[in-house]
Amino acid sequence: MHGLFAGTALVNVLLPLVHPRMGSPLTSAPRVALLEPPGFLMLNYGPSTPLVTVLAHVGFGAIVGGFTTLGSG
Repeated sequence: MHGLFAGTALVNVLLPLVHPRMGSPLTSAPRVALLEPPGFLMLNYGPSTPLVTVLAHVGFGAIVGGFTTLGSG
């Protein structure tokens, strides 16, 4: 669920706000080059980006979960 949320609402809303060179729908022709905004499910960065993002989130969750079970035993 976190990977899906991160790929939709989080990067589309927050990333252009905190990244100084990220383009947004309100950006007109600037003097400096801008990074392309991520778009829905970050598909502007390639068709496999949503799958890789979800797999990375699952892998990270498994690593963190493994460390928490080691610490509680």
